[in-house]
Amino acid sequence: MNKIFILSIIVFLLACNRENKEVREELNEEKTNQISLTQGQIDMANITTGKIDKQDFFEKLTCSGSIEPTPRSLAQITVPYGGFIKSINYFIGDNVKKGNVMAEIENPEFIQLQEEYLTTSAELEFLRDDYKRQGELNLDNAASIKKLQEAKANFLTTEARLMSLTSQLKMLGITPEKIKETGIQSSFFIRSPISGNISKIQGNIGKFVNNQDVIFEIVDPSNLHLHLKVFEKDVSRIKNGQKVVFNTLANPGINYQAQIISPGRSINMGDQTVTIHAKLLNTDESLIPGLYVNAEIITLSKKEYAIPKEGVVMGEDVSYLFMVENKEFHRIPVKINMENENYFSITDINQNIIDSLLVLKGAYFIQAALEARAEE
Repeated sequence: MNKIFILSIIVFLLACNRENKEVREELNEEKTNQISLTQGQIDMANITTGKIDKQDFFEKLTCSGSIEPTPRSLAQITVPYGGFIKSINYFIGDNVKKGNVMAEIENPEFIQLQEEYLTTSAELEFLRDDYKRQGELNLDNAASIKKLQEAKANFLTTEARLMSLTSQLKMLGITPEKIKETGIQSSFFIRSPISGNISKIQGNIGKFVNNQDVIFEIVDPSNLHLHLKVFEKDVSRIKNGQKVVFNTLANPGINYQAQIISPGRSINMGDQTVTIHAKLLNTDESLIPGLYVNAEIITLSKKEYAIPKEGVVMGEDVSYLFMVENKEFHRIPVKINMENENYFSITDINQNIIDSLLVLKGAYFIQAALEARAEE
């Protein structure tokens, strides 16, 4: 009987200890995860509460590249005929409009070209009349037919030569018919084929330039593109229409925007990257060809329930937010997914969190109060 009595006491004591342990664990958990604050503490910590809603979040791909002109926005100006530069009307950096006179070129061959045009034009009129006259004569004998054929051949040959001379003069910006009125000119003018800024001038007054020499280079800043380098493993994330945010080393604090227009189709074997092309959506005079850029391509955009960053206590494995009930703050573990400038998105969101009043600002003050009480 004594043994049974002693065993019963031991069982009773063990049960009491287990119950006391559970009560202590509940008290510790309550002490660790919830706390009440006075209105004065709430005001002092500037704690703000409210309900959460959805915010925009983006997945971004970081890359680098450069600003480059498109084929339509870059003009390299040469002369159709070699000659000496008589005058240059602009300097590097100047803005020019399409059709503006850039320079004046002199060449004796240009004078000879006009002379030949006038001579050939007069000759063509004579041959036209001769051809017409031969056609009106009696063509009963072989000699008359031969003369008509010769007149026709001479007329057509001369007409072709005049057409060639006319085209050459038009290439020089001269209306051939006006030569008869104004006389032979000793020089011709080089005009800008596009509007833009002068990026290069290779020449000076008195210098002889050949017809293959580039005298001016003009860039249209309104039609520049980004050439971005993306590693081949990330190319599948790139699609037409995606937005790009970029800045330059010259102005790192200014963000510009662009839009993907070509995801790229070939790999650069040297560095295993693909060149992505994007058109600029906003520009200014500081954006010039060749500038190095840092960029972020927005590969995914979506709305998710989010809480301000000041309403989250970040941890290594789990993060916390605080639910509010009658000035009592309950700490709730959550998982953070994405972030933007001001918000974190919550992955394990439930209706209870959506409907509840949450701490939106001052979460770290509440966390500090919990930790201080736990150490008491």
